[in-house]
Amino acid sequence: MSEKLTELTEVSSLDNTSLFYVVDPTRAAGDKDVAISKTNLANEIGGGSGGGVQTFSNKAAFRAITSAPEDIVYLEGNNTLNDGGQGFFQWNASSTATDDNGITLKATAIATGRAERIYSGAVDIKWLDAIGDNLQASAETNFTAIQAAVNASNGELKLGDSITETFIVSQPVQLKEDTTYTVNAKFTTKNGSEVLLTADANVNDTTITVADASVFAIGQQIVLTDDNQPVNGGNPLQTRRIGYGYLIDGIAGNVITLNNPVTTLCEVSANAKIGHYQSVFVGYDDANITITGYGIIDQNKANQLDSVPIRTASPFVEDTTFGTAMGFDNCDNITIEGVTVQNAILHNLGVKNSTGVYIRRIKSLNAHDKNIIVWFCNEGNINDIRSDGSEFEDGLSLYSNNSDIKVSNIYAFNNSRSGVAIAGSGSNITFTNITSEQCRKAFSISDSTDIHGRFIVSKNCGIEFATNTPRENFTIDSTTDSTFHLIARDTPDTDNILYVLGTSDNLNFQLDFIGARNTGTGQHYGVNISSEPTNISFTNSVITGLRGGRYGYRYSQGVNADGSSSPFVSQTGLVEVNYRLNATSINNFPRILGGASSNNWDLYISSSSNNLILSYTGEGSNRFLTISSSPLQINKEYEGRLVIDVPNRTITNVLNGEERSFVIGATPDNNPRFSNIGGSSARFEGLIDVSITDLGDPSNSRTLWII
Repeated sequence: MSEKLTELTEVSSLDNTSLFYVVDPTRAAGDKDVAISKTNLANEIGGGSGGGVQTFSNKAAFRAITSAPEDIVYLEGNNTLNDGGQGFFQWNASSTATDDNGITLKATAIATGRAERIYSGAVDIKWLDAIGDNLQASAETNFTAIQAAVNASNGELKLGDSITETFIVSQPVQLKEDTTYTVNAKFTTKNGSEVLLTADANVNDTTITVADASVFAIGQQIVLTDDNQPVNGGNPLQTRRIGYGYLIDGIAGNVITLNNPVTTLCEVSANAKIGHYQSVFVGYDDANITITGYGIIDQNKANQLDSVPIRTASPFVEDTTFGTAMGFDNCDNITIEGVTVQNAILHNLGVKNSTGVYIRRIKSLNAHDKNIIVWFCNEGNINDIRSDGSEFEDGLSLYSNNSDIKVSNIYAFNNSRSGVAIAGSGSNITFTNITSEQCRKAFSISDSTDIHGRFIVSKNCGIEFATNTPRENFTIDSTTDSTFHLIARDTPDTDNILYVLGTSDNLNFQLDFIGARNTGTGQHYGVNISSEPTNISFTNSVITGLRGGRYGYRYSQGVNADGSSSPFVSQTGLVEVNYRLNATSINNFPRILGGASSNNWDLYISSSSNNLILSYTGEGSNRFLTISSSPLQINKEYEGRLVIDVPNRTITNVLNGEERSFVIGATPDNNPRFSNIGGSSARFEGLIDVSITDLGDPSNSRTLWII
């Protein structure tokens, strides 16, 4: 066989009786590949003349030769027998290619001629000396080996064989495009260091001076900060300060050259310092990256500088490629599946500025910030995700300006802020089968449009995680043209199960709220609609078992232009509700079962507006109530607690279009019960006879009992 081998595949164990398929492109059409033993390989290669295979115990032994080896070289290992580097190589006598320490090997004394590994499929990082020994001392070797393997791969890269292996890297490995990465081991960052500056870092400086630069290396990610920087927002429990992310471009003594100029003064007097803030894998401006397998990518947050990095080049925003298990920026058509990402000092997984984002069947655990963040992305699917234990923020955050994304089968547990969130300018995003458990909020959206969610479940969410912080299950803020099917189970002491605020418009809700444990004091609502929402409707909805809370439903329009209060409405009791407010149309309000506590009301109305109109329709009994202010009108029957608070308004009853006086009735013992009539507030409690009409029939008058 005189032609170069194109494929040599082992089909049994590495011993002298092992069988290999040898593919010879010179064979005639129809000839079969042959299976031969290692012992007889020399005869096949050499055409029966003997020789042909030369074995070396390790790379050092091969590099020590002074003359060309046999046509086929067998390497028993990188350094020791079967340590992952073993394999066959073909000698290419004319090659002057660079020695990459695994796929192409050069003998030191031979200028022309290289041993080229015979393989098909994926490149293996172990061929290039990567060691999964979980030793800090191997970090530099592993980074060099893995980065070289990435660069040498031709579409496929194998990263480890077993989850029992741990590969520690000294700096982020930059992935390249058009490659599938199979991760079946654990990968993590080297323990980081924090070092104080010995001179102020002034704006526009490109170098900084530190007490000891020996713990850093060129190419590493660092954060610069001091005690004057603001504490990061997003969670009142935050204590970590904003920092500024840089790459190290050079080191001379204790002077470090940065990749970008300093953007914010950091002073020695305020404990200015730098520290490691490294990702494990990153991708920049590359397309068609696939990461698959069952491995673990762990950012090692316990041993990194605890800060939040801001980009030091425009745009000056949080850098999602620093301090992540995996971070990608401008990487179109990216797929991540099967792996676990965890323990990041920032986000476990960050994808930004990308088209075609596919994240599926992964676990994301215990990030310091967001477990998963998708930012400025469009087109994609995120499904079958478990996201647990974000310390300060969200389980899954579609952070800003995302569109055309489908999200399904998400389980978010014990995340400090939201289980799932859209944090601004999302559009055409669908959610199906989303469950959040023991999160502060189950699901939150702001400043978005065309969002549709089905089977969005909150289990024991709405937890207060800092004193006087709002407690909500679902928050919809300034969102339009959207539909939501929301389910709440066993909510704790919470301010709102559903809170709708801002300039929300054209929303439809299907609600199923059961077992709401509103047991605390203060303002508690099953549904709270605030500010100026318009055209909101409810379909097939029910709120059941509000216990100890004040109201099932509340409407508040904020403050009028003249500074006066705007209306709000709250209710509990067995009712369905239809209402309009100004240009607002809210239809088919949910039935609310269970009632308020003895010190509260089924219905509370407070209004300084002339345009508040509500109508309530109960199941089976034709209960109906319409209330407006100036004049106030009540038609048909309503039963339950009622408080009417309409400051400085004339209250009249309307019967067949004729205004009549509002009649204050008496209890069966003829003892009227009401208080605070007139003045700045008209407030009625007790039995009220309002000459209620039923279905427009004046003769069908009813008595409204307030108990």
